[in-house]
Amino acid sequence: MLVALLWSLPLQAFAAGPPLQTSLEYSVKANYLVRFAAFVEWPAQSFSDSRSPVVICVVGRDPFEGALDRAARAQTA
Repeated sequence: MLVALLWSLPLQAFAAGPPLQTSLEYSVKANYLVRFAAFVEWPAQSFSDSRSPVVICVVGRDPFEGALDRAARAQTA
Protein backbone atom coordinates (compact mmCIF):
# COMPACT_ATOMS: atom_id res chain seq x y z
CA MET A 1 0.00 0.00 0.00
CA LEU A 2 2.77 2.44 0.93
CA VAL A 3 4.65 1.65 -2.29
CA ALA A 4 1.53 2.38 -4.37
CA LEU A 5 1.01 5.66 -2.52
CA LEU A 6 4.61 6.78 -3.02
CA TRP A 7 4.52 5.72 -6.67
CA SER A 8 1.37 7.77 -7.31
CA LEU A 9 2.68 11.03 -5.80
CA PRO A 10 4.77 12.04 -8.83
CA LEU A 11 1.84 11.18 -11.10
CA GLN A 12 -0.48 13.42 -9.09
CA ALA A 13 1.97 16.31 -9.37
CA PHE A 14 2.29 15.73 -13.11
CA ALA A 15 -1.48 15.53 -13.57
CA ALA A 16 -1.89 18.93 -11.92
CA GLY A 17 -0.08 20.51 -14.87
CA PRO A 18 2.73 23.03 -14.88
CA PRO A 19 3.11 25.20 -11.79
CA LEU A 20 1.24 28.49 -11.86
CA GLN A 21 3.37 31.51 -12.48
CA THR A 22 3.90 33.70 -9.47
CA SER A 23 2.37 37.10 -8.95
CA LEU A 24 5.89 38.56 -8.89
CA GLU A 25 6.49 37.21 -12.38
CA TYR A 26 3.28 38.77 -13.68
CA SER A 27 4.09 42.05 -11.95
CA VAL A 28 7.44 42.15 -13.78
CA LYS A 29 5.74 41.26 -17.08
CA ALA A 30 3.12 43.98 -16.57
CA ASN A 31 5.76 46.62 -15.90
CA TYR A 32 7.66 45.52 -19.00
CA LEU A 33 4.55 45.77 -21.18
CA VAL A 34 3.69 49.24 -19.91
CA ARG A 35 7.20 50.64 -20.26
CA PHE A 36 7.75 49.04 -23.67
CA ALA A 37 5.41 51.59 -25.29
CA ALA A 38 7.86 54.40 -24.53
CA PHE A 39 10.50 52.78 -26.75
CA VAL A 40 8.27 52.49 -29.83
CA GLU A 41 8.40 55.07 -32.62
CA TRP A 42 4.70 55.62 -33.15
CA PRO A 43 3.63 56.99 -36.55
CA ALA A 44 2.17 60.51 -36.33
CA GLN A 45 -1.32 59.31 -37.28
CA SER A 46 -1.40 56.61 -34.56
CA PHE A 47 -2.98 58.91 -31.98
CA SER A 48 -5.28 61.89 -32.30
CA ASP A 49 -3.22 63.92 -29.78
CA SER A 50 -0.44 63.52 -27.21
CA ARG A 51 -2.91 62.57 -24.46
CA SER A 52 -4.50 59.66 -26.35
CA PRO A 53 -4.19 56.36 -24.45
CA VAL A 54 -2.17 53.33 -25.44
CA VAL A 55 -4.48 50.35 -24.95
CA ILE A 56 -3.02 47.03 -23.79
CA CYS A 57 -5.52 44.16 -24.11
CA VAL A 58 -5.47 40.72 -22.57
CA VAL A 59 -7.33 38.03 -24.50
CA GLY A 60 -8.83 35.23 -22.44
CA ARG A 61 -8.25 34.76 -18.72
CA ASP A 62 -6.37 37.70 -17.19
CA PRO A 63 -3.38 36.20 -15.36
CA PHE A 64 -2.14 39.60 -14.20
CA GLU A 65 -4.70 39.89 -11.37
CA GLY A 66 -4.60 43.70 -11.42
CA ALA A 67 -0.82 44.00 -11.84
CA LEU A 68 -1.23 45.40 -15.35
CA ASP A 69 -3.69 48.03 -14.13
CA ARG A 70 -1.36 49.02 -11.28
CA ALA A 71 1.66 49.23 -13.62
CA ALA A 72 -0.20 51.39 -16.16
CA ARG A 73 -1.65 53.81 -13.64
CA ALA A 74 -0.23 57.30 -14.18
CA GLN A 75 2.31 56.16 -16.81
CA THR A 76 2.98 58.08 -20.01
CA ALA A 77 4.71 56.93 -23.17
